Amino acid sequence: MSDMQMTQPAALFRFSTDEIPRLCRSGALNALQERGIFPIEPLAGCDVRVDIIKWTGSGLQILFGTLAGVRQHCLSCHAVGEVLFGIGLSGRAAVLHGGREQMIRRGDVFTAAAERKPFAVVRPLPTQFLGIRIPESLLASRITDLEAGIKLMPGATATKLLAAYARSLLSRGAMVPEAQLLFASHVVDLVALALDPTQDALAAAEYLSLPAVRLQVIKSDILSHVQDDALDVQALAARHQITPRYVHLLFEREGLTYSQFVLQQRLGRANRLLRNPRWAHLAISTIAYEVGFGDLSYFNRTFRRRYNQTPTDVRVAAGTSAAVRRTTLGIIPDDAGAIP
Repeated sequence: MSDMQMTQPAALFRFSTDEIPRLCRSGALNALQERGIFPIEPLAGCDVRVDIIKWTGSGLQILFGTLAGVRQHCLSCHAVGEVLFGIGLSGRAAVLHGGREQMIRRGDVFTAAAERKPFAVVRPLPTQFLGIRIPESLLASRITDLEAGIKLMPGATATKLLAAYARSLLSRGAMVPEAQLLFASHVVDLVALALDPTQDALAAAEYLSLPAVRLQVIKSDILSHVQDDALDVQALAARHQITPRYVHLLFEREGLTYSQFVLQQRLGRANRLLRNPRWAHLAISTIAYEVGFGDLSYFNRTFRRRYNQTPTDVRVAAGTSAAVRRTTLGIIPDDAGAIP
């Protein structure tokens, strides 16, 4: 939307304790806190685990991942003019503030606005979550009212979409500037929908952000199941609680059909595998079935139409290129120079 601006490239930070020995994890978390990267400390007597992605851009801070055995410190939202919006995706966490404790369960939405005192979120057991810090100025024109203080509420369709959308794009890594700006705009629109949107914000989101976000989530779902030759639009629509017709309409907005998208993804995967030396020992038919084709003739026909080469041509060319690269680098085969 017009009030979203790309002031500087977005920053992406990843951190995981999975490769850190258990006895060293507390020290690693303390280092993150001391460096001002992540205000978190280990809980005594708990198994510590952290696996997070932090995205900062267009005025937003988005944190997604899994935490266990930690206390997360949250600064005053009032001092910096921000709204904190969180979604519990799995497990349970306790919000501690003003001598009170509130539990965040799976699907719950947590907001903190104009909160003058720091507070904490305690996660003794594994919990997956999405947390977003948004400048109040970005929400002011999109919502009718924002209650001060810390609030808990049940999740809705918008929050489920927001969680799936953020997970989909953040897991990809870096985005080009235009994509960063769209991502931030869609996130703010969906947060507003989950709160109390104005009529104008609701209409704009339903026309722009909601279809774009839903299509992105559907594409991610397709990519995770594209190798299944039984993938069909009916099952896909059922998983997302929409009609098959609406799935087709979403793709039509991009000048594409559902079938074309699935075919493009399968052909693209096949092309990459055929060029990969690690897959050179597999028959072309095996690769075709591996990426989701159930008919070898159809695979060969569509592959040639797409790349103007047969799968065999691509594999042979890839092998020749690899041999040329080895020669250029001076890598001599073990049997080179041997007497026949």
